[in-house]
Amino acid sequence: MTAIEVFEEVGDPRCGPALIGLLGSDNPTVREWVAIALASLEIDSAVDPLRRACLGCPERQTPPDWTEPGGIRWALTELGARTRVVPPLTTRLRVTTADDARD
Repeated sequence: MTAIEVFEEVGDPRCGPALIGLLGSDNPTVREWVAIALASLEIDSAVDPLRRACLGCPERQTPPDWTEPGGIRWALTELGARTRVVPPLTTRLRVTTADDARD
């Protein structure tokens, strides 16, 4: 996990293949941290491996509300592979400010 942090901090996209390889780890925390690092580094080639990792969560019986699936879904959204959705009821709760007001 320290390596993941170092790769992310260095910010060099050449770390992408090494990080993608870690998506196959047996450790759910490693998979989650890798997903987040891949998105932070904007590694577009990670989209398909991230999708496979996401599909693997139910196979491993990982509940969808645990941090690993959430991290993977976040990474896919950040990489443009998922659409950000805000439910209508939540949207109505949004507080607008003067900067948000329309002319």
